[in-house]
Parts: sequence; structure tokens; C-alpha cells
Amino acid sequence: MNESPKEPGSTGPLTAEANSVVRVEKGRANAEELAAVTALLLARAASTRAGEPQPAARRGRPSKAGWRRLERQHGFRAPHSWQG
Repeated sequence: MNESPKEPGSTGPLTAEANSVVRVEKGRANAEELAAVTALLLARAASTRAGEPQPAARRGRPSKAGWRRLERQHGFRAPHSWQG
């Protein structure tokens, strides 16, 4: 029983192309496009060094903007209004 290895989640055999690090799921990428994506991924990996703790996300500050969009407000608010 000598079966060829299968790609995880696939019914087809594992090919030399599927054994690469980057795989194009849809469309056809040329060598220049693959080089650009690879350079981007390597730069991203180099910027986040393994072993160093990542800074915690800011959770104390709300994500809501401190200003209001004037086009969504009524033209005038009376000074004695409850919305004031």
C-alpha cells in the first residue's frame, strides 16, 4: 500500500507546487507579483521579532471619535434644549 501523500483538506495528491510556502488560490500570479507578496511577508515577519513580547493593545481609550459630523446634526440647537 504505497499511496502518495495528500494535501490537507483536499482529495488530490500533494504535488511539488503545493509543497511551497505561498500558494495562489485563485487567479494566476506572475513571478513579479509573487516576489512582491513574499517581500511584504518577510518584512512583516522581520518587524515582529519572535521572543519579544508584543505591546498590549490600547483598551483604555474609546474608539469613538471625539467630534461630531456636522452634516448629521440639525442646524441649530437651542441653549435650553435637553440635547445641549
